[in-house]
Amino acid sequence: MPFEWDETKREVNIRKHGVDFVLVEGFNMETAMQVPDLRYDEPRVRAYGYIGDRMHVLGTCGERPTSGSSACAKPIEGRRCAMPPLKPGHISPAPEEDEAINMGIASDPENPEWAEEDFARARPMAEADPELVAMYRAGKLTLPPHARREHPKTRVTIRLDADVVARLRADGPGWQTRANAALREAVLGR
Repeated sequence: MPFEWDETKREVNIRKHGVDFVLVEGFNMETAMQVPDLRYDEPRVRAYGYIGDRMHVLGTCGERPTSGSSACAKPIEGRRCAMPPLKPGHISPAPEEDEAINMGIASDPENPEWAEEDFARARPMAEADPELVAMYRAGKLTLPPHARREHPKTRVTIRLDADVVARLRADGPGWQTRANAALREAVLGR
């Protein structure tokens, strides 16, 4: 499948992730796990699949992910998932705590960790549930009633002074909700 890309992005991707977009020609979108990337105002897809024998995540943009242009490609290290960077102040569990957590995971019969044979049996969503994929692509999937918000939030990007952000974050998790409440009070008086 042909991919198109911006040369500047290609050079940045090589420096940042060590993957040349030329290698993306070997990425099979038909067998990749494709996930809508809703962080942008344009249609984008994150696809997880192989280039050779190494798993990669490929970010694409375009109406049809199978013919989109490459926006980012990077190898996935370690386990078969892409983990976000750790938040500042993150404390990882001690080795004994980590071992206890992993033993708990391993002993859970309802949700065992995937083995190589599980990955080998996995099928692309388009093959596993073509009806659901067709509904998604046609824009006919909606959130269930319990997941719909009466007053949905709008994602925005705003630049704030560092000391303001530091003060908001100082009270811990939920700082964005508190910032929203402070803005609501200041702007709407309620």
